[in-house]
Amino acid sequence: MKKLLVSILTMCLALSASVVLATPVEVGDTVTFLPGVGPTGGGVFNIYNNDQGVTFQSFCLERNEYISIGGTYTVARISDSAMMGGVSGGSDGADSLSGKTAWLFFNFTMGTLPGYPSISYSQQGLLQNAIWMFEGELLLGNSGYDLNNVFYKLALAQGWADDYIGDVRVLNLVTLGELKGPAQDQLIVTPEPLSLLLLGLGLMGVAGVRRKIK
Repeated sequence: MKKLLVSILTMCLALSASVVLATPVEVGDTVTFLPGVGPTGGGVFNIYNNDQGVTFQSFCLERNEYISIGGTYTVARISDSAMMGGVSGGSDGADSLSGKTAWLFFNFTMGTLPGYPSISYSQQGLLQNAIWMFEGELLLGNSGYDLNNVFYKLALAQGWADDYIGDVRVLNLVTLGELKGPAQDQLIVTPEPLSLLLLGLGLMGVAGVRRKIK
């Protein structure tokens, strides 16, 4: 019985960590990019959600879409793809998120990525480049393309399958005003309804086990 209780508690703690550290952002929110980029022209970005009153960190997915530090953008969609496709986009303009990218960002957000939270300025650039490599944005001959990139190798060895992205999603941003144009797609962690349901069931299970133990 005690082993069952420990198992349920472990599941609840894992799920609650994902829920607590999920990015507080919704479609229609406006976000402002703050100083704090890495050395590559990509992340780590510090992003302030004007509607939720919180700041979160993210990395970009595409190299031919842009944002400006101090610029404010609208969340048009929360999806599983970069919407304009970038360098490697499909014929419909969408570029599906790689499971390896999702694994890297999920562990970065959860604080379980090796080297975190002491990832250095240069390592931030390596992590951004690894994401771009998995997304097909950095190709052979591009500056930053490096198969020995520590995060690239780590995700190849331990990352998720390409068709699994867990609770990681893409924040599809557009510029403000009437003529809304695409801005840089960003990564977020958002708990899926199933995760919340399992968390609730887990907590109910803990309560039931405690009653039986008493």
